[in-house]
Amino acid sequence: LDDEDYRAVFVARSRDEERSTQFSQEIRIASPKTEQYDWVLGAYFLDQRVRTDRNATGSDAFCSLLGGCAAPDANGDVFVTTPGEVTTRSIALFANGNLRFGEGWELTAGARLTNERKEIDYSSVDTMGLFQNVSHARDSREDTEFSPKIGVNYHLSDKVMFYATAARAFKGGGWNADFLPN
Repeated sequence: LDDEDYRAVFVARSRDEERSTQFSQEIRIASPKTEQYDWVLGAYFLDQRVRTDRNATGSDAFCSLLGGCAAPDANGDVFVTTPGEVTTRSIALFANGNLRFGEGWELTAGARLTNERKEIDYSSVDTMGLFQNVSHARDSREDTEFSPKIGVNYHLSDKVMFYATAARAFKGGGWNADFLPN
């Protein structure tokens, strides 16, 4: 619970709660490392649920600063609350290999195929008149992305390595489940 103005007189305060549960698992099969090559194949799974609850409360003094509020409660307070829940399910397959050639040289290549599905359930109740009132707005998105990687390594010694890598990465999109201004 935060007192937004840090004064002895209550003007406004907010409370942010977030609860998260997740399960993830990665399974790999790896080759033994030889003088010529090594590789790894694998799969990854994530199931995640994040619940947020943002609350802001303002007093009649807060309403005076705004020039009035839409609908104060019996105490003269106004509030906005935004409960939301985002679920994510991600599945990926990946492979990576290293091929050693010449004295100290190594070629590395890999790829990852990711499928990610996200869903949101969002609400907003506002008696201040500053934010949108929304009741259980739902949305979903699904992304499937291929992420390749290629590189070359040069081992100058057991403790020094130079490398160059080119890769494409993926970060799934999402939503801002927070206060939405009018």
